[in-house]
Amino acid sequence: MAKLQIGWSNDYSLGLDDVDIQHQSLFIIINKTWKAIAEQSDCQQILLLVDELETYTRAHFDAEEAFMRESGFPEIDEHATSHQRFIARITAERVAVLAGRALSLDSTYFLRCWLVDHILVADKSYADFTRRNGMGSVLRRFFRRF
Repeated sequence: MAKLQIGWSNDYSLGLDDVDIQHQSLFIIINKTWKAIAEQSDCQQILLLVDELETYTRAHFDAEEAFMRESGFPEIDEHATSHQRFIARITAERVAVLAGRALSLDSTYFLRCWLVDHILVADKSYADFTRRNGMGSVLRRFFRRF
């Protein structure tokens, strides 16, 4: 089976080290999930990975949204809605696995594509806003709490 691992690229870097590290962690969790599916791991192992992805993603999104609110980022509502859709997909996949359905590679492909697109478009937008408004040091302090 072909590997669809997602490797970190400087193209994904926001230039905000703490956020970039968190994004890299999301890539790692998605890759572990992809590998578990490709290797036909048992449902319990896949469920643990989906739970890890959901927990980490929620914490990351909460930190991003709190910073955006604090910084006055004008596109916060759209950004938060996008986050909610992603979490809803992860939650739906977890519910399906709990019901006995195997997590599909298509689901992991969706998560990977969504994450890359989200970083390249939406997250770059708030990173640019942060830089334009001289908030880089505030952002670093904020995300280090995570």
